[in-house]
Amino acid sequence: MGGEERRKSVRFPHRVKVKLFLEHGNVTVEALDFSEIGMYLIYNGDLTPLINSLIKLQLQEHKDAQIINVRVIRVEPGKGFAVEFQETAV
Repeated sequence: MGGEERRKSVRFPHRVKVKLFLEHGNVTVEALDFSEIGMYLIYNGDLTPLINSLIKLQLQEHKDAQIINVRVIRVEPGKGFAVEFQETAV
């Protein structure tokens, strides 16, 4: 049998380009899915943010999309990472 489901909210598949504002520069990646509390980003770069890193991102669907503060909560090297939306500024 599979592992225990630990997600706090339902995920919805949604592919969208996302601009990440990282310490080493900005990079555009793709979101795999999202929920009301966070999203999973596909990223196979060498400089994956560390767990608990606070970063900013911006969805690229709309020209003037808000910049969102997030915290990295899970990293899968060579695949991507999950982030949780934050209410406070980074």
